Amino acid sequence: MLRASGPRELGLVCIFAENGDRIAPISLNRRPVRMGRKIECQLVLEDSNVSREHVEVRIEGHTVLLRDLGSRNGTYVNGHVVKDAEVELQVDAIIRLGGYIFALVEDVAAYVAGFQGLPLAGGPKLAGVRRAIAQFGQGRMPTLIGGETGSGKEVVARLIHEASGRTGAFIAVNCGAIPENLVESEFFGFARGAFSGSDRARDGLFRAADKGTLFLDELGELSLEAQAKLLRATESGEVRPVGFDKPVFVEVRLVAATHRDLGERVTAGKFREDLFFRLSAAKIELPPLRSRREDIPKLCKILQEETPLEFQAKAMERLVVWDYPGNVRELRHVLSQARAAVIAAGAARVALEHLPERILGPLPPPSATQESESPTGTRPNVVLLALDPGVRRSQLEEALTKHKGNMVRVAKELGLARSSLYDELKKAGLDATQYR
Repeated sequence: MLRASGPRELGLVCIFAENGDRIAPISLNRRPVRMGRKIECQLVLEDSNVSREHVEVRIEGHTVLLRDLGSRNGTYVNGHVVKDAEVELQVDAIIRLGGYIFALVEDVAAYVAGFQGLPLAGGPKLAGVRRAIAQFGQGRMPTLIGGETGSGKEVVARLIHEASGRTGAFIAVNCGAIPENLVESEFFGFARGAFSGSDRARDGLFRAADKGTLFLDELGELSLEAQAKLLRATESGEVRPVGFDKPVFVEVRLVAATHRDLGERVTAGKFREDLFFRLSAAKIELPPLRSRREDIPKLCKILQEETPLEFQAKAMERLVVWDYPGNVRELRHVLSQARAAVIAAGAARVALEHLPERILGPLPPPSATQESESPTGTRPNVVLLALDPGVRRSQLEEALTKHKGNMVRVAKELGLARSSLYDELKKAGLDATQYR
């Protein structure tokens, strides 16, 4: 349970400052945090767009509350303006005042050490992935990497190979791009003259990766017939190229990746259970970019290695609150488009108008902002998830039961984007289909 007196400390981490200020992470567990230009504030911010006393954030019970103190320019929570109001915040809420952007984190001490772990770029939320790479890299066991499209699975696979110290090559293949009739020759190679048009021999992927690592990306796209051929090679270490009379022994470390739930595909009869168990001796799950938004400003620098772009705070805020269905790959593409727009305009910094149109579209339903004032003038009853995991689960179960598992209605009631709702259900171990 997240309590003010617990071992973890809720806090605020400054993830971007337009003027380059370095603001140390600050805990909320000890006292309320007031931010503004006034010297008496707990966080003094040197920015003419920040009021003398701009905003206060505090813990009350199991809830984090943000109160705009009548600021001149308002406070923005997840891209939505808050002015002269008090709102409840969820962990990971993004807060902007003036040229500063903060993230509400549930373990502020983990952020004191700073941003690290290149080339696996990310903060504390990737700590488990880093440990797994170090742990599994030294062994020879097959490893399965899960995660959404574009989340960096091949980067993790390469790091596992580098950590292994293997002398052979790292060979990567997209299983979904191999035509069914070429699976055998692509994996195992063929002899010269083995079939019409084979005027020269080919090693195939397994032999090319001998003494090294073979990375099977999008493993879940392979047909059952192709899976059977792959299973035999992984169990025996022997491959038989097309046209060979005898098998060839190879010593290959297999790392596989998929954005699909292979367990569900096994249940549906679309993936072999024996191959699933064989390749998932060790598992690594990559979080989606939307679940680690605090990494985005630093990623914006890292993904532009030569001449990083400078950003206005409003533009960076938009980048941080976007959901990125394509994850890091999508962010890279967005930055390329922004660079082209900035160069064409001759601008010094990326502004809102330089971002792709889809980024500038309507934001997801606010998950931590106010609705209109009630007739009585009291703070509106915004339905938001509590910090306590047990209470959060109860809220989710109640909404799922009320709406019979209808995700659109549940998301609307809780004030969540559907992608965020799926994340919350996964954390709570709940399956919406059980309520339909």
